[in-house]
Amino acid sequence: MAYLPADSAHLSLAPSLCLNPDAIADLAPVQPTKDNLLPASFPTLAWSETAAAAERAAKTGKRLCYRHRPDLRSKRAADEIQLDELQQDIKRLPQQDQQIITHIWSLFGSAPSSHRQLVLSGLLTQCCVPQLSFLSAHLQPLLRIDFLTILPPEIALRILSHLDATSLCHAAQVCKSWKRLADDDVVWHRMCEQHIGLKCTKCGWGLPLLEKKKVRSRRTIEQQQQHQVQQQQLQNQQQQDASDESEPEDHPHQNRSAVFPLDSVPPSLPSPPHSSSEASLSQESVPRRRSVSDDPTSSERSSKRARYGSRSPSPGYDASNGYPTPLFQSPQPPAKPEGTTKRLWKDIYSERLIVERNWRKRNYRLKEFRGHTDGVMCLQFDDSFLITGSYDNTAKVWNIETGECLRTLKGHALCVRALHFDEAKLITGSMDRTLKIWNYHTGQCIRTLQGHTDGVVTLDFDSRILASGSADATIKTWNFATGECSTLKGHTDLVNKVQIYKKTLLFSASDDTTVKLWDIASRTCLRTFTGHVGRVQCLQTSGDALISILANRMHSRLAQRHSARSTAGHSGQRSPAYEAGSSSDGETVRNMLPIVISGGLDNTLKVWNAESGECLNTLFGHEDGVWSLAFDKLRIVSGGLDKTVKVWDTESGEHTASAAMSAILNTLTKVAIPIGAAVSFLQYSMYDVQGGYRAVIFDRLEGVKPAPVGEGTHFLVPWLQRAITFDVRTKPRNISTTTGSKDMQMVTLTLRVLHRPDVKNLSSIYQSLGLDYDERVLPSIGNEVLKSIVAQFDAGELITQRELVSSKIREDLAKRAREFHIELEDVSITTMTFGRDFTNAVEQKQIAQQEAERAKFIVEKAEQEKSASIIRAEGEAHAAEIISASLAKAGAGLIELRRIEASKDIAGTLANAKNVTYLPNQKGNNMLLNLPV
Repeated sequence: MAYLPADSAHLSLAPSLCLNPDAIADLAPVQPTKDNLLPASFPTLAWSETAAAAERAAKTGKRLCYRHRPDLRSKRAADEIQLDELQQDIKRLPQQDQQIITHIWSLFGSAPSSHRQLVLSGLLTQCCVPQLSFLSAHLQPLLRIDFLTILPPEIALRILSHLDATSLCHAAQVCKSWKRLADDDVVWHRMCEQHIGLKCTKCGWGLPLLEKKKVRSRRTIEQQQQHQVQQQQLQNQQQQDASDESEPEDHPHQNRSAVFPLDSVPPSLPSPPHSSSEASLSQESVPRRRSVSDDPTSSERSSKRARYGSRSPSPGYDASNGYPTPLFQSPQPPAKPEGTTKRLWKDIYSERLIVERNWRKRNYRLKEFRGHTDGVMCLQFDDSFLITGSYDNTAKVWNIETGECLRTLKGHALCVRALHFDEAKLITGSMDRTLKIWNYHTGQCIRTLQGHTDGVVTLDFDSRILASGSADATIKTWNFATGECSTLKGHTDLVNKVQIYKKTLLFSASDDTTVKLWDIASRTCLRTFTGHVGRVQCLQTSGDALISILANRMHSRLAQRHSARSTAGHSGQRSPAYEAGSSSDGETVRNMLPIVISGGLDNTLKVWNAESGECLNTLFGHEDGVWSLAFDKLRIVSGGLDKTVKVWDTESGEHTASAAMSAILNTLTKVAIPIGAAVSFLQYSMYDVQGGYRAVIFDRLEGVKPAPVGEGTHFLVPWLQRAITFDVRTKPRNISTTTGSKDMQMVTLTLRVLHRPDVKNLSSIYQSLGLDYDERVLPSIGNEVLKSIVAQFDAGELITQRELVSSKIREDLAKRAREFHIELEDVSITTMTFGRDFTNAVEQKQIAQQEAERAKFIVEKAEQEKSASIIRAEGEAHAAEIISASLAKAGAGLIELRRIEASKDIAGTLANAKNVTYLPNQKGNNMLLNLPV
């Protein structure tokens, strides 16, 4: 028990003792020691009175309260510090005052409990508020106790067993004594019981079961390392024990037993402090665990367990001196064979926790095995080997640690679609209609099995029984013990998956969208599971892993039905089904069939109760067909044709990513309101002024502030202030008007005006005009200026003096715009059109001018033709005169010349004729034709 100092006030410099309230009447002093000696400056009377009271308490065998137990070194050290401070304060007082105060403390220390309470009550009535505040501030730390230190170890460990792993780690950081308790093997054994292999009912976490390592070299290295660590821990413990024995004021419970009665630890489990590394909570070494509960029979079970520990047995309390003494002596642990090592349950929990966190955070290492020349269709692995079957007609054996291809098994004529291996043999199935049995350690083909009429798609074997499914829609079972081969017929399409259950039953999945349960001995179909709407590609049975979960679900449903019947008026009668289910849970679980999960090309996974044929759940999530799956108590893993691997929660059927997202959303929801409020406040408190903009601040109290705000990020008071932004960049605007000229001609003008607001006067613009200032001002003043300027010019002058007109319009319009704090960058006339009458007159004038110009052109052309004729005639006459003169001057020579030229022409013409022959004349030198007439 822990005794609080509710009836004591240890403010005396003498060693006053506070006892159990039930035994406070017989106070007696204790014999002075070096730890409780008073300073020499205090009177001897105070010491003798207090010592006498402690001695009487020791003779009566009463227990000391928590504050005054001499074995609590840390508490006594704190009191000694306080005593030293009080001693220094008293030394500053006069000698008479010191004696008075010491006498008061001595009287109070030797007074019985009832007198102390009366004295304290009287003092409290006389205290002022500052003094009461002083008491309140100093009492709170004095009332704190180290409950784990003063409690028996069994109770302390039981308290710690209710903490989670994080809280246990925090408790281990408090002090050394708490660390010894928080790291106790029994506490972590219970933690493993709650989490490993199942989900904890309190926190919802579950840690995975891990298979035993088969690599001996690795295990040897681990054992050597653990042995070295344990040797170091043993030496440290021995040193700690020696130091504890040399300090009598240390904690009396430091060498207590490490075992206390745990209600949740079943008798079948090994003793927690001596769990071997071989018993690593694998499927083979740890049976099914029950959920943690305060079972009334737990004390009876716990009394039958062996109690081994590395520390001394459970303590009790000796009434003579107030110190704990052993209640019993624990037997020594049995001698262990050489080479075995112990693994702490805390280490096992840490190992599983890392694996579970990797599952949750999707932390994994990707390793590729390259060697096949075509697609891989099947595989299986253990801790040492990976064996794959491929479309390249081979099976390869890999070292799973190094990735090395150990050997390639060749023998099939077509692709290998299925394989299964154990420690001794490998069986492969191929589309060449055969099955082959291999010694994969040597690569030798031992035997070839034939019988299927089409390719073998799937196979499974259990000890002496082999089952194979084929594209011929049949299943064959091979009994190696009897040599018998049987055929199971019932499927109407290709059999994709077969699995043997407990050597007597067989499950099969087919392209006919069904899953069937067969009795191998009678070769009959016991049940057909229908529900898939696509080809069923894969299935897996649970074995014994989930039978307890299924039993709990069934009992829960039966209980709900019974409750409904009781509500309807049958409260006095119990349901036979419910009573039968609750009477013998173990027998029910042993006789139940497994849970079956199947996946198909309908993109779903279905969870079946093989006992009733009921579909317990349908899992949606894949975008394409499900091709393979595996599951355990904690999760379901499925691979699909959508190139994804999905992980599902076994019990709830939720996708873990969705569950993780839900947890994140739930966590965010708790802080969403304050964070949202803070973000909203910050968002409404900040505003940005973009480049080319300015802002005007409107304050609900002061109105529009005169100074505009420049570019950048600025702050304001939400709701109280509001920012209005203006675009101060130059913007174009067209202004059109129709007016009359000085000569009363209608003219339509269009101006293009480039304008911007005056930045210094944005506040005035907002107050007087608003954000659409240009729409309100420019059209009106533009029309006014255009009409006044156009009226000063004739229509013709508007055309001929356009630059002058544009200049006047620009000056007058800019002057008017400045009155409204608008700056004009440019004003130009883009179009100018006149009325119809003016346009017709202009056209007629242009036509007349064109006709006059044409007549003028005709006259000028006639004059030019006349001059050309005269000049031509004069030239011809002058040429004739020259020819006549030339002929007269030449005479007969010219005629001869003409005759010669004519003869040459005649000769040239005859020379080119085909039927002309030249004969020489009499003189022989004339080749011209000279025939007589």
